[in-house]
Amino acid sequence: MGTQYYNINAFVFILAQYTLAFGPHYPQIKAGYLATLTYSDGTPCDWGLDSYHATLLALDMYPGVNVTSDMVVDTQCNPENVANATMMLLNKGAQVIIGPDCSQPAEIALNTIIGNAQNGEPLVPLVSAGSNARSLSNSTKFPNFLRIVPGTTNFEGTLIAVLQRYGFSSFAIASTTDAFGQDGGDVYEEFGTAANMTVLKRESFARNSSHDVLYSAMQSIKSTGAKVIMLSMPVPDTAAVFTVCGELNMTANHSYYFFGNEPLGEESSQRAPAVAAYNHFTLLPDAYPSQMLSTFLQDFRSKYSHTPDLWGIFAYDVVALISKGCEAISKGEKLLPSLRAVNFYGITGQISFEDGTNNRKFTRLVYMNLQGSNTTNKQDYVTVGRYEMDAKVHVYQNEAVSPTCA
Repeated sequence: MGTQYYNINAFVFILAQYTLAFGPHYPQIKAGYLATLTYSDGTPCDWGLDSYHATLLALDMYPGVNVTSDMVVDTQCNPENVANATMMLLNKGAQVIIGPDCSQPAEIALNTIIGNAQNGEPLVPLVSAGSNARSLSNSTKFPNFLRIVPGTTNFEGTLIAVLQRYGFSSFAIASTTDAFGQDGGDVYEEFGTAANMTVLKRESFARNSSHDVLYSAMQSIKSTGAKVIMLSMPVPDTAAVFTVCGELNMTANHSYYFFGNEPLGEESSQRAPAVAAYNHFTLLPDAYPSQMLSTFLQDFRSKYSHTPDLWGIFAYDVVALISKGCEAISKGEKLLPSLRAVNFYGITGQISFEDGTNNRKFTRLVYMNLQGSNTTNKQDYVTVGRYEMDAKVHVYQNEAVSPTCA
């Protein structure tokens, strides 16, 4: 797949631009956007802002998708106000909703759409670049959902394969109780047990739990003698757990190894002491190299003065996907079935969906390890491998840090 993709990308990109300028013009799709611009405490969300800015660039490229400023809601990755925000977008005539990119809010938005649909009325599609809880794969329960990132079976499941590769035979789990954290923890447990690994302890707690709750949970894990700890929780909770682990001397210097489904962002650097986060092994969805991707990155850097993270790249392709529905509507076709039937190349690679699920068929994951000084905040995530989903192949590189990547 990769070779074919490299060869055709320049042509696809030129053709797309030509079509926008001179090709047929289809009806616009009115879209709402459940974004994540800040966290609940008001802290700016770097990955969410990158996704938002990438979406704005995509809307310029695909004018058939229309998102006005009054159709953008900051969900803060918080489930509390999502139902009301979703209803507001529906009442304003949204034909499709972008996001949310956190799993629990996505479930609430979907249940709101389904629960308020009139008999015989087509369900408004919800398309996400980040909500990857396994429960959202169920196209019977959530028939109007699509995501262009892998689900937790691939995310957390591949991390268990990484543990085996490095010779670990047991681990503990710390997870939040929201859909994202719960599903990820379940996958760790199921895949670990299937691989004959011992799950020494699992501690679960609500999102945004207090310092005392987190301290008690991680102290309980420490008491088991577990040295490998699998984290399944959003970024702010991951940062808070690392803060507690630093206080408990659960660090790389004391032979503790952390694997997780969320990397720390720049917005977390002051909240998670580097001495605890050092050597953190995590992963993200990854895009295939192409001329289309290079052009997008150049445009993004030109406008926003930095390189977007990988979530931003996938957010761009959500708009590209929705734009495919413009032609379908012009032909009198229904939007949702036409989106499920797509097969095209975006800046992240080939986009098509598995039959009977809400999951994209092919993409790849990138493994990252937090390297640098273990006593200061001067650290960066370094790519140490990839998982090619189509070929089911793990590729490792840059394994310079000991002991996690020994």
